[in-house]
Amino acid sequence: MRAPSNSVILGLDHASDDEDPLQFLPEGFLERTKEQGLVVPLWVPQIPILHHSSIGGFLSHCGWNSVIESVQYGVPVIAWPLFAEQRLNAALVTNGLKVALWPKVNENGLVERQEISNVIKKLMEGEEGREIHKRLKFLKDAAANAVKDDELPEEPHRIILHHAKTFVQAWAEELYNINVDRAVCNQTKTSSCGGLLRDHMGKWMCGYMANLGLSNVLTAELWGIYHGLKVAWDRGFKKVIIVESDSSLAVNQILGKFIGGGSVHPITQSIKSLLLCSCEVEIKYIPRSSNMCADGIAKKGLS
Repeated sequence: MRAPSNSVILGLDHASDDEDPLQFLPEGFLERTKEQGLVVPLWVPQIPILHHSSIGGFLSHCGWNSVIESVQYGVPVIAWPLFAEQRLNAALVTNGLKVALWPKVNENGLVERQEISNVIKKLMEGEEGREIHKRLKFLKDAAANAVKDDELPEEPHRIILHHAKTFVQAWAEELYNINVDRAVCNQTKTSSCGGLLRDHMGKWMCGYMANLGLSNVLTAELWGIYHGLKVAWDRGFKKVIIVESDSSLAVNQILGKFIGGGSVHPITQSIKSLLLCSCEVEIKYIPRSSNMCADGIAKKGLS
């Protein structure tokens, strides 16, 4: 553990090395837990710890190095992202690869003690935890094969996204895939959208999210499709694109199939204008169960 920082700048460490971090623990904590665990001031070597057979879980902010290392050693993750790309990484391991659990926050944005207890028990003792361990066994073996003969891969992320084809779909060459989704808060009626882009190998290219303010489900989904295509165009991905949405209504809007005499939504024309910028784009419906990673990203856009 480290002493807390008073800095308001995320990602910068301003904790003083002169401060004893143990003084910030509750009175009597070390005595009560001395037979149950180990508290180490300042830094510890993460890789040897993750490699140890007694480690049953990893509370992580989900930096990309930590994601790779947890998979490499087959350690399930409790995701606690804070800033930068950590939320996207957390969505990937939680909703995409399904090798992590993400504690829920209360209405004040805090994770309560009971939620922490529940997540730990679920990870260590529950059926979901056992399924996570099974998936990690596969990915751990894939990681070992990727670095066998002491040869490190040129692109370490393929340890997860190329070799783990049971969980990550591969597509044809020259093709990019966009998964989109929306989220709507029932209390405030505000909405958000989000999604992710992958290449033909299933490699994570980037993710995106946007808070849309007051909106309905259809509008939010259409904005998600628009933003996904715009991100792809801005990055130069204009060859063959597959856009996957779990909203049949939004897909039908773009394809011109109006159910029950519905009218064209204004954003639909903007989407069609973007479609003219690519050689080939396919907009298709997929079940919600196949779109959970985009769902997780979209929900984070509400916060």
